[in-house]
Amino acid sequence: MNYSHTLTLTDKLSEALEEAQERETPDFSNSMPISEAKLSRLLQRVKEDDFTVFTGWRDPYNTDHSRPKSEWTKDQRDQHKKNIKANRDILKEFNSKKIGGYLLNGFWREEKEDGKSFKSEEDSLLFVKPEDMPRKEFQSMVIKFLKKYDQDAGIYAKIEDDKDPEISLLMKTGTLDKIGTKISVDKLADIYSTMKKGKKQKAGIPFIFEGLVHATGNIGCSALSRHGILHGRYI
Repeated sequence: MNYSHTLTLTDKLSEALEEAQERETPDFSNSMPISEAKLSRLLQRVKEDDFTVFTGWRDPYNTDHSRPKSEWTKDQRDQHKKNIKANRDILKEFNSKKIGGYLLNGFWREEKEDGKSFKSEEDSLLFVKPEDMPRKEFQSMVIKFLKKYDQDAGIYAKIEDDKDPEISLLMKTGTLDKIGTKISVDKLADIYSTMKKGKKQKAGIPFIFEGLVHATGNIGCSALSRHGILHGRYI
C-alpha cells in the first residue's frame, strides 16, 4: 500500500485546522489508543524519504503521569500545558507546509525517594520529509524548534537510494552526529535515552516508547486530523 505521510488540505479542512490549533490541543496521549506494533510498522515503511523525531516537551518538575492531574502541583500542571502547546506550535508550522505529524508517546521510568517507580511521560512528533522539499529546508525547520524549545538534539534519518537509513542526532547547532543505520522502536528508545542530558541521563534512566497514538474510528480520525496529526488508522 502506498501510504502518504502528508496532509491533503481542502479549503474547509484548512479552515478547521486553523481554528482547532487556535484552541488548546487535547491531550491525545491520554484519550487515544497507543500501539507499539503500529510504531514498529511505521518505522519499517518509511524507506523513501528522510524523517525526523523530536519534541518540544520538557519536564523539570518530574511529573508522575500515573497520578491524576488533580494531584499535580500547579507548576506541573502549567508545564504540562506548555508542553502540549509547544508540540501544537511545531505541528502548526509543519502543517503549513502540508506535512502531517505522527504523535508518539513514551516515558521515563523514574524512581521516587522511597524507591517506588513512576512514569514521567513525554510526547514526540515524527515527520516525513516531502519528496519535493530540499533536505536543508526540512532540517532547518527542525533546528528552529530545537532552539526554540531548548532541545539539545532530535533524531534524523537520511534515506537515499533504498539503502538503510543513516541515523544521526541533528543538533540544534545544525551538525549531524551519525550514530548508525537501521531503526526500530527499541533503537529509537535507546537513542532518546542517551541523547537526553541532565539527571535522567546521569542516573541511567531509560526512555521507553509506548507507541504510536492512533485512531480506530471515524470520530477519532477526524479529531486527530483537525489538529494536523496523522491518524495512523491503516498502518
